[in-house]
Amino acid sequence: VIVAIIANMINELYQGHQVNNFSIKIIIIIVLILIKGYFGKLVSSFSFKAAKNIKGKLRCDIYQKVLLLNNHYSDVISTASLTQLMSEGVEQLEIYFGKYLPQFFYSMLAPLTLFIILGRVEFKAALVLFVCVPLIPVSIVLVQKFAKRLLNKYWGLYGNLAERFLDNVRGLTTLKGYQGDQAKHLEMNEEAQRFRNITMKVLVMQLNSISIMDLVAYGGAALGIIISLYSYQGGAIDLGQTFMMIMLSAEFFIPLRLLGSFFHIAMNGNAASEKIFRLLDTPVNDHKELEITGCICRQERGRILFLELGVGMNTSIINKYPFWKMTAQNSKAAYACLNYGQAVCPREIHRQTICINEDIGDVLSGLYNRGHNLQR
Repeated sequence: VIVAIIANMINELYQGHQVNNFSIKIIIIIVLILIKGYFGKLVSSFSFKAAKNIKGKLRCDIYQKVLLLNNHYSDVISTASLTQLMSEGVEQLEIYFGKYLPQFFYSMLAPLTLFIILGRVEFKAALVLFVCVPLIPVSIVLVQKFAKRLLNKYWGLYGNLAERFLDNVRGLTTLKGYQGDQAKHLEMNEEAQRFRNITMKVLVMQLNSISIMDLVAYGGAALGIIISLYSYQGGAIDLGQTFMMIMLSAEFFIPLRLLGSFFHIAMNGNAASEKIFRLLDTPVNDHKELEITGCICRQERGRILFLELGVGMNTSIINKYPFWKMTAQNSKAAYACLNYGQAVCPREIHRQTICINEDIGDVLSGLYNRGHNLQR
């Protein structure tokens, strides 16, 4: 609309006429710019909220799945890969849900809308522009298969590198003792070099794809502009209409060009999401019996006390998290934690919890002395 108003004003000036309703047209342009800015801000806000909700939901689902799998989660995914998926893997999905999907629908509607509008101004140029638009999605589809395979390999090497690094750090004392740290250092250098090589291949693939999309976008826009100029030279359209075609020719391709940029980042997130959903789809053996550090507890819904003595956060996934989960699932259960400095519990079960932030020896001695005195 803004370009159409400006084109009309240019045409009136070129013909030597006074611009009609000049002040009103300027006010309309300013209002439209403000409206566009306002809705642009709304788009960013809603995209951020959508991505935020999805990231929070995915992290909660992964966390709940790990709790259900208990200490058997390592049979499905390594600790290093799990950490990567919950941090960087989930973050990669922000572009997919917050940018890529909204841009996808806009990219489908924008060229069609412009073709309907500009087809009334210069049909041949509008038709050429509209026909060239699908070349960008075609290039994206051609790259997608290769990109998917390459990014899966990228995430595989990324996870292996992190897993090797974590294992080497855990066993650093042993490696030092047996003088094997130098060999592991060289091995890690080779792993890192392979990861750098695959990273460069990903970047080269993205650069080549972007170059193809730029060639289609700029070439198509230039072709539309040339046809419009020929139509103006032949007297088929006036100066204002020519200006309108020139200014809006690139708008046919900009949405899809931006979609292509988001596509590469979204494909990275898509590769991570496959690993995430593979973890979430892992079946959990739902037995009546609950295995807790080698013991079988059959009191699934009855009154039960989960007593935790001196369990810190280093072994939380074995004892502490399952106790929290089972306490939350059973309204008759109680959770008691005795640990100096680490007696904590989730907010959801604080009404069912007794946290004693004291030394175990002092507490047991106090209980013994109190019981001894009562017997007297």
